[in-house]
Amino acid sequence: MKKLKMKNTLALPLAVIVIAFTIGCNLSGSSSKNETTYAGNWAGTACGRNLTMTINQDGNNLSGTYTLDNPEFTENFQGTVAEGTPPAKAVLTAGDGRKFEITFTAYNRFEGTFFNPGPVCAVSAAK
Repeated sequence: MKKLKMKNTLALPLAVIVIAFTIGCNLSGSSSKNETTYAGNWAGTACGRNLTMTINQDGNNLSGTYTLDNPEFTENFQGTVAEGTPPAKAVLTAGDGRKFEITFTAYNRFEGTFFNPGPVCAVSAAK
């Protein structure tokens, strides 16, 4: 009877360790395909307006569209990102002197400045 009790006493802490390790691995490692790319759908603010962006990535080349609300305005952009890993600076150029100069602080977050054609306001977004 004592041996059985000892096995049960060790089994419970071992099970807790295995579960904690499994949960920790799932929290620290994302299964998202986008974890090492800046491509994806982004949402944030620019000049107090809602900003949505779709970024496509081919190497260091970025392209896509952005939309500002109130009033709604949608435009294409293209640009490059300087580094493959964050923090990475990027310039996304649109039409008529509009552009974003941003820094990807992580693969899922950026902040910077919106220009129209001069610096207008802060911009930030996450995916």
